[in-house]
Amino acid sequence: MPSLRQLLGLVGPKQLKKLEDELKKVRKSVADDSRDLKREFDKLKTSFSKHLGGLEPQLAARPGTMPGMIKRLHREGYDIGTIIDVGASDGQWSRLAMEWFTACHYLLVEAQPYHEKALAEFSASKPNVSVAMAAAGSKLGEVHFDATDPFGGRALDNPHPSKNIVVPMTTLDHEVSSRGLKGPFLIKFDTHGYEVPILEGASETLKNTSAIVMECYNFPLGLGSLMLPEMCAYLARLGFRMVDMGEVVHRESDGALWQMDVVFVRNDRAEFACKRFR
Repeated sequence: MPSLRQLLGLVGPKQLKKLEDELKKVRKSVADDSRDLKREFDKLKTSFSKHLGGLEPQLAARPGTMPGMIKRLHREGYDIGTIIDVGASDGQWSRLAMEWFTACHYLLVEAQPYHEKALAEFSASKPNVSVAMAAAGSKLGEVHFDATDPFGGRALDNPHPSKNIVVPMTTLDHEVSSRGLKGPFLIKFDTHGYEVPILEGASETLKNTSAIVMECYNFPLGLGSLMLPEMCAYLARLGFRMVDMGEVVHRESDGALWQMDVVFVRNDRAEFACKRFR
């Protein structure tokens, strides 16, 4: 099912008015509890999708959307053996990627125990899916984790003041080596500012990585986090260049650019040899 943001891009004024009215009801009825809020939004998204007659991921795969970015990688013939979904949550991104990359192995890496049951159920019937319940980082061990929001947590060098948990930490190089995973790799990051330690723990994996799909930011999220221009420069030193962008989000308070999803690929790809628009 497409995300709520993708649905918004596909509907007309009447449907948007209906959605706006329903969202107002959700805001009034739901207390400040992210778990309940997520459940209510899932119900709303399902209802809204049915109202539109159902939307398959392929139908939402327009440029500037996550389905569109994944579809483009598939269309352009990127060779992918294993997809590593870092910050897998309940598996929704991998489920979307499977619409196009059907033959790949999938490794879902998720730190929050909240999602363990959903990921176990997701992988149980799929022999090409494995799960690592740990935070990805630069070394093996343990790490503090902000568990305030089950769908938005991140690893921390120091304890979170109110919702701190301690979780196992692994590296992508360790997971790839110990599981015998085969490249080329596509690595997806939804890690809220903790990207650099994860990249440091993936030095060998990156040598055989074809594409990186990363949530990037226009503001620093914490100590050591990189903003988009800094991330572009960091990955350029590793041989990657930005080729696509989508799911742009603007800050609610003042409309400033907040975040976006970016696709980075090897800088020797054929796309970069062409200098023409058409």
